[in-house]
Amino acid sequence: MAANYLQVENLTKSFGDNHLFENISFGIFEGQRVALIAKNGSGKTTLLNIIAGKESYDSGSIAFRRDLRVGILPQDPKYPDGLTVLQACFLSDNDVVKTIAEYE
Repeated sequence: MAANYLQVENLTKSFGDNHLFENISFGIFEGQRVALIAKNGSGKTTLLNIIAGKESYDSGSIAFRRDLRVGILPQDPKYPDGLTVLQACFLSDNDVVKTIAEYE
C-alpha cells in the first residue's frame, strides 16, 4: 500500500464574502503526480500557500507524513538589485543549495 504523504480534510478559505473553496478534501500518496488546473482567481495559489504554511485557512485540517518537507516557489519572486542570474538561482536558505553555491 502506498504511503499517504498529505491529507487535506474539509478545508475552507474565504476572503470576506468571497469563498475560494469550501470543504475540499483530498490526499496525495507516494508515487502520485498531481496538477492543479482551474481558472484564474479560483484559489490554486492560495491552496498551495496554505499547504506550505504561508497562509492561514478558515477551517479544516491538513496532515503531513512526519518526515515530509514542503516548499513553494513564489509566482513573482523578488530579488535584490544587482544579482546575476546564477546568483539569483543560488539565493536560498536551504543548506543543500548553499553547499552547491559554495561549490560553484
